[in-house]
Amino acid sequence: MKYELKELNMNMEIIEYEMYQDIPLKESGSTNLCNGLPYEGFKAYLESNLQENIRILVNMIHQLSLILCMLMIFQWDILV
Repeated sequence: MKYELKELNMNMEIIEYEMYQDIPLKESGSTNLCNGLPYEGFKAYLESNLQENIRILVNMIHQLSLILCMLMIFQWDILV
């Protein structure tokens, strides 16, 4: 059997939905939030999960920008 790891995306269809339904609610210390959801709920879950990932990435970019600015200021202080 061939397996493929996929990142969550809005193009996921019924085959991925059914896979999530086959995974128990609690498996290996993880919680399957999709277990028991109707298909429409699965699509809503995907959308909210992707929005949360975008929010996390934007926050990380903001933090890295602040760190870079602080490093530039620190370097400027050393040169002056």
